[in-house]
Amino acid sequence: MPLIPTDFLDVPLARILRTKLAIDGKDKRDEALPSISGIETIHLLRAKDALSLRRQPKTMAIIGAGSAGCELATLFASVGTRVLLVETAATVLPREDAEIGAIVGRRLVERGVEVATGAEILEAINATGAVYGLRVRCDGAVETHALEAVVYAVDAAEAGPRMTLTSPEVASVGLSAAEAKATFGGAFVGRCDVSTLARAVAERSAAGLVKIVAHPKTRKIVGCQIVADRAGEIIHEAALAIELGATVDRIAAMSHAGSTWSEGIARAASEVRRK
Repeated sequence: MPLIPTDFLDVPLARILRTKLAIDGKDKRDEALPSISGIETIHLLRAKDALSLRRQPKTMAIIGAGSAGCELATLFASVGTRVLLVETAATVLPREDAEIGAIVGRRLVERGVEVATGAEILEAINATGAVYGLRVRCDGAVETHALEAVVYAVDAAEAGPRMTLTSPEVASVGLSAAEAKATFGGAFVGRCDVSTLARAVAERSAAGLVKIVAHPKTRKIVGCQIVADRAGEIIHEAALAIELGATVDRIAAMSHAGSTWSEGIARAASEVRRK
């Protein structure tokens, strides 16, 4: 069972998310309401509202499974709220590499989150007794969910490295493999299964993935995507490589300290080096 503190949002992840929200300005009040019948009749929360609740909701729907939505789902599921995460795209984190999004989606389900992707919210209902209803169509079936809180999670535009505080974390910079192939007509992609790293084994870490994307001709690194514990710390090596125009061969040849998370970058780069 989750450990619920006296102040249910006085947990490290909640404090970090409040700080992150203040820095990147996600919670813009001028954002248009989602185009959902009846949405104006309910008390629709934004991320800032959800992180300032005085009472823990037993049930919550989060509209949007981008970075903000996945972070809130991770947080509230960890303190025992039953969470429904609704996304119109085929995977959570639709801005990220599809494989990364699929991994995060599975992890959210394992944490007890009900993930509805490829879904459409047909109607919001202001029921009695401070309970709301959402009629959701997913996989051809329509279901009405009774909820104590509904959150609209909007992502801010973000340049440079970005991080999502799920469990495990997600971090990325530059182009995904699909974007690089569309831009350059091809790409070199190197992968490292995080579960093979000594540090991950020692810390009994959840499985994860490091992907490095390189230009098909110059072999310069043009992107990196990571889902792993400490992904937000690891990503900056790839960001610096992109900034300096370093080749994947240069990163592969560079010495990395043993038993560190950053070995994942070296191994992914080495896989490209062999191609």
